[in-house]
Amino acid sequence: MSGILEAGGEVKYTFIRKHTKKYTVKLLCSLLKVSRQGYYDWLKRRKSNRVFDNEILIDDIRKIYTEFKGRYGSPRIALELCRRGNFTSKNRVTRHMQQIGLAALP
Repeated sequence: MSGILEAGGEVKYTFIRKHTKKYTVKLLCSLLKVSRQGYYDWLKRRKSNRVFDNEILIDDIRKIYTEFKGRYGSPRIALELCRRGNFTSKNRVTRHMQQIGLAALP
């Protein structure tokens, strides 16, 4: 739990949200040294445009990956995305593929 204490607010708030069924918000906020008001403000906040863009991009990556039966890696998927009008870099595609656990089949 010490790694969570050192992390940013986003990680702490996510941890609190996941554990509110077992522990009180007051206790979790106290342990993680964040204010309850900050936590409740975070809950009300809407997703940023970047988060929406990433979700759409990840869906497109999954579609292309399954369409080509897992044979395409990040360079080819990035090219295919560009062909379909979603211009992004190979590095960004690589990062998202690693986050969701996709890799090209040999």
